[in-house]
Order: sequence, then C-alpha cells, then structure tokens
Amino acid sequence: MLRIGLLATIFATFATFASAGTVVTFNPSEIGGSISCCPPVTTEWSAFGITMSGVYWYDDSRDTFDTYGVSIENATTGGQILFATPTTLAIDYWVIVGNTGTYRVYDSSNNLLDSLLVNAGSTDLLGSYTFMGNNISKLALSGSYGFVQASTLRYDAGGAVPEPSSFLLLGLGGGALALLRRRA
Repeated sequence: MLRIGLLATIFATFATFASAGTVVTFNPSEIGGSISCCPPVTTEWSAFGITMSGVYWYDDSRDTFDTYGVSIENATTGGQILFATPTTLAIDYWVIVGNTGTYRVYDSSNNLLDSLLVNAGSTDLLGSYTFMGNNISKLALSGSYGFVQASTLRYDAGGAVPEPSSFLLLGLGGGALALLRRRA
C-alpha cells in the first residue's frame, strides 16, 4: 500500500511539471466577456501576462483550431505580443491562401531567437510550431493585413522552473521506493 502511495506521489509531481504553463486561445470567455468582431486588442488578455499591439481579435470558422485568434492589423508595422516574463513559446498559426506570414521571437534585449516563415500558396495553412530558445519576451507577426494569424499561445513563464519542495518530494519518493525494493 505504501508503495502505491509513493508511486502516486511521484506521478502527481511529474504531472505538475508537465501541466505547468499558460494557454491562451483568445476565446472571449477567457477574459469574462464578449467581443464584437474585430476590434484592435492591447491589454484585454493582460491577466495572462501578455500585451499586444498592431493586432485585432477575430472569430472566423476557417480557423479550424477553435475559430478565435489575433491577426495583423497593419501590414506596414506588423503586430506583436509582449510577454510580462521571459517564456518558452508554442503557437497555433493560420496564414490565409495566397499570403506569406513570418513569426519571429525575440528575447528581452531584442535579439532574434527563432523564426517561422509560412507561405500559403494554394491553400490556407494552419499548423503548430514551438519556438527554440528560452527567455522569449516578444512574438512579432508580419505579412499582409488580416491574413496572418496566431490562434493559440502556449507558454511557460520563466521556463516553468519547479519549486524546490517539488524536487524534495520527488527525491523522497524515489528514495523510499529504493528502500522498499531493497527490503523485498
């Protein structure tokens, strides 16, 4: 029985590590309200640690992820999403047929860390991408107005470093299992 309890504790600790992070789907329910299509957004999702500029919110059934997201408001300046704390980042993107979109991530010193170029030649392109590099503080979108979107953001503040107590609990559970195995 003790062995089962220790295994459950270890698995719960790993599950906590795996589920750490934030997911933003741009669903109006995330911010406790409704949005009429298609206003510029800035601080509406600030409770998630992000602010935005140069993007507008959309609700479009062609976005097969969940129909919600943000799109470039101005092709000249592009759009950007700023993160309050450095993060790791994965996105669901959507570029509409006949357009090219570029997604770039920068650190807090404005150094380019990674980029994704999506060329939607003959069909809409939807996909997911995980950017390489830690300490991402900005996602910049560029391309044509209204044709380059970010549908979902998944990020971990500061790389989601586990608390020391979680490591202690994990170590104690592993040590107890080793002792039990040794006795058997």
